[in-house]
Amino acid sequence: MNEAREREITRDEALFLFQETRNWHRALKLFAMHDVNLACRFWDKIALLKKGHVFAVGEPASVITDANLRDVYGISAVVNKDSGQP
Repeated sequence: MNEAREREITRDEALFLFQETRNWHRALKLFAMHDVNLACRFWDKIALLKKGHVFAVGEPASVITDANLRDVYGISAVVNKDSGQP
């Protein structure tokens, strides 16, 4: 995407642009974010990093768990899956 823009795009616009390319074959799409809730909402496969290394990768429900959040961030958390997503 090298076209000039009159304004910067918002985070949500960037996420939707990435989603539009979801079905492109032979295209790797990486999107780094720190918002766990958004990552679970927008992506069907996510990676959790710890000190620059992949700690867990897979579907959000298998990656974002109480134990993984404790091991990676050192926090006591309860993952709420009422929405169908962690």
